[in-house]
Amino acid sequence: MGVNSMRTSSTSMVRWVSGLLLCFVPMVCLYLSAWSSYAPFIYLGLLPALVALERGMRVAAATAVVTPISVFLGLVVSGSAWISAVFVAAICVGVAWSYTKGWQGAATYIASQGALAAIAAPGARLTDSAPNSLASAAVVTGFVLVGGAWVVLMGILLLDDLPHKDHERPADEDLRRFTIMLICLVFFGTLAAKLWLPGGHAWWVVLTILVVLQPGIAGTSRRTFHRVLGTVAGGLVAAVLVNIIGINSVTTAIGVCVAVLSGIAYLKAPYWVFAALLTAALMCLSFTPETVMHGYAERAGFTLLAAAATVLVLKVSDMALRPVEKIENR
Repeated sequence: MGVNSMRTSSTSMVRWVSGLLLCFVPMVCLYLSAWSSYAPFIYLGLLPALVALERGMRVAAATAVVTPISVFLGLVVSGSAWISAVFVAAICVGVAWSYTKGWQGAATYIASQGALAAIAAPGARLTDSAPNSLASAAVVTGFVLVGGAWVVLMGILLLDDLPHKDHERPADEDLRRFTIMLICLVFFGTLAAKLWLPGGHAWWVVLTILVVLQPGIAGTSRRTFHRVLGTVAGGLVAAVLVNIIGINSVTTAIGVCVAVLSGIAYLKAPYWVFAALLTAALMCLSFTPETVMHGYAERAGFTLLAAAATVLVLKVSDMALRPVEKIENR
């Protein structure tokens, strides 16, 4: 590589890192303001659009629009467990289809934000309305839209030539099996989170299913290991930090910094690193020293539960289909 090429590569890397850091400016500004409680809503829109940058600006722009729609609809239907389950399962049809285009990263996080809205139903303090009211849903959706739109703007200005990851299209048979299992697991996972599992953290059951289930056993097993490792390790480190530091403003600042690093890690680091940083960020931002260990136990427990259920269903379905495949191949 020549000197000019090395300089060009170094300049591009500095610009990319600067652009990725600037994507988080609205979230950081909100955390430093009197409106700090709305910063997580910015992140709901920011993360899917950031993930979508790996597939190009058009995908990122579409993601920035679809994510707030998903959140709005999730909030509106959140009052009914059955409708919520149908809604989240319906989104998963889009997730499965996205694998044919290589857009599954963005689609998965669009679905996860819609699932969060449907299950945990975060509300807006600007209104006195219930979280599933049109007024509250509109306020939350507005912040989500700002987060995604800001990422697209930074993408246009600084990240339009960001290197893209290669994605292989799954075999049709694997994709059909994946679609059926994803819809069923998410449907029953949402029902369980709404009807039987305690608290809004039960959303992690559906989130785990969405991010670990892949077309094929090998991919699912690998992603499950990475997700469990990242969640358990990252959550534990965050829980210890929150307990030792004991000052909410300091742990919140750490959480914001780690959230920024998680966005960069998704594009540049192994998946378990991203999972660890994302979990640590959410733990630092969500809990106090009095609540952090209980919150960690819930999140780690729900992640392990969903991961085990996903792998079990996948292996059972594989064992059941083997005799059929042998007959067809004769």
